[in-house]
Amino acid sequence: MCAAVTAGGFVAGAAFGPPDFRAFAAPLNLALLALLALPCLLRALFPANPALRFLGGPSFAAAVITFFVAFALWMGLVPQLPPGALAREAAEGAGGLPARLGLFGLTSSAPFAALYLALMASLAASTAAGLRRPVRPVFVLNHLGLFLVLAAQGLGAADRESHFMTVFEGRVEWRADAGTEGAEREDLPVALRLDDFDLEEYPADLLLVGRETGKPLPEGRPAFYSPGAAAGSPGLPGWDLEILEYLPRAAPAGGGSFARAVMKASAQAVLVRARRAGGGGESFTGWLSPGNAMTPPAFLALGEGPLLVMAAPLPRRFVSRVKAFTREGVEVEGAVEVNSPLTAGPWHVYQHGYDDGLGRLSPWSRFLLVKDRWRPLGRAGFVLWLLGSAGLALSVRRTASVREAGGAAPAGPSPAGSGREGA
Repeated sequence: MCAAVTAGGFVAGAAFGPPDFRAFAAPLNLALLALLALPCLLRALFPANPALRFLGGPSFAAAVITFFVAFALWMGLVPQLPPGALAREAAEGAGGLPARLGLFGLTSSAPFAALYLALMASLAASTAAGLRRPVRPVFVLNHLGLFLVLAAQGLGAADRESHFMTVFEGRVEWRADAGTEGAEREDLPVALRLDDFDLEEYPADLLLVGRETGKPLPEGRPAFYSPGAAAGSPGLPGWDLEILEYLPRAAPAGGGSFARAVMKASAQAVLVRARRAGGGGESFTGWLSPGNAMTPPAFLALGEGPLLVMAAPLPRRFVSRVKAFTREGVEVEGAVEVNSPLTAGPWHVYQHGYDDGLGRLSPWSRFLLVKDRWRPLGRAGFVLWLLGSAGLALSVRRTASVREAGGAAPAGPSPAGSGREGA
């Protein structure tokens, strides 16, 4: 049956191309959710029906999971395209039949959608089977929670709004970025004001560059030395290094030196002593800095040999302090950083980017604004799934303990997939 469902998806993909999931926005996805819940109702009304028993049984569930595993293996072996790119290739005929079948973007293809619907129907039917057995409440929680999570992520995707917004410091922005060249910017019911942007960096590494070529040494496999390296650590090829002082934020202080300075234009600086490896020859001492748009870089010439420089630092954390306004009158102020969004009413504001070339001096931040009406349903489903999974795990341990003791298993929930029913 799973093979037939998947084959039907491939046939639909070959005929019509990848589906446009945005067409399944409310109320169509709500009607589809009610239709997927129909097996649950029918299973409760007709418990002896063999077709419904098969739909909610472990055999069908195992087959669906097997097909999903096969899809996962394919996606791990074959490079996949984002949904938008796949749809464009299929529409333009660039990818040929493989693109129409969704082989380069399975998660947005017709066969994946068909298999997803089969899994949802199986979960609904198996949940109804658990409802008829009061001794299996954790089984129902587990399967109902998973059903709600998949519904929120799958069916709810069509209702999910996401927009990019670039906001300059000190300004209020209501308009989303144009998605393509020449497209008009869209006014949103939420606005952002960027009050400040700050960036923390990892300590920049030291390296040697050729005096004539300017290429990192050794060429092809350059070596790096961290300012935080322990004393006695190997230096760079041919040179022993000693870090005398490291300043995460500094500014030029005249005479080639640097002083601590906490300001937007500050840059990293390090005072280093370099000696030739083996103890022979003179030593060289000086300040290094990668510089930035406002601070010139500083390097140390090692006699007639190479130059000792400080590489561009990598960002460790970047934070935007913003205030969000909605047309409903909601005003929220706070910090936005990666994996730590700001919530303003139904909107979630995520840090997305900044001017990489200017770094800490970036005058703007780019945000991803997401409005997901199905998020509460997904969170509730996750809690139910977590409680059900914990209950199933405890029931398995309790049953195993009783059997090891030679007694009878206590009445209680049985693990998912045991018996004749259950996904």
